Amino acid sequence: MGNASEALDPMWVQIKVTLFNALVAFILWIGLRAEKNFFRFVFHKTFHFTEEGWHNLTRNAALFFLATGRTRRCGLGLPMPTHRAQSRLDGHRYLDSL
Repeated sequence: MGNASEALDPMWVQIKVTLFNALVAFILWIGLRAEKNFFRFVFHKTFHFTEEGWHNLTRNAALFFLATGRTRRCGLGLPMPTHRAQSRLDGHRYLDSL
């Protein structure tokens, strides 16, 4: 675990979410290539899709997570503090500074 200043660092929060989205997209994509469809394994008793349907669902979910991570990485709608601004935020709650 990181120290308290890392927990308040908005850049680190954005990076963690982006890494999570990229990891999920990567796992889904690898599963497709290895013909080990994750969604079919988890939901096969609930949803009755064809093989093409499972493939499309997993591909679209992987693309969604990739696009979500990319959007967060670009910082659309999210502040990207500079180093100078970050030094003012140390020891303070991030939302209080907005």
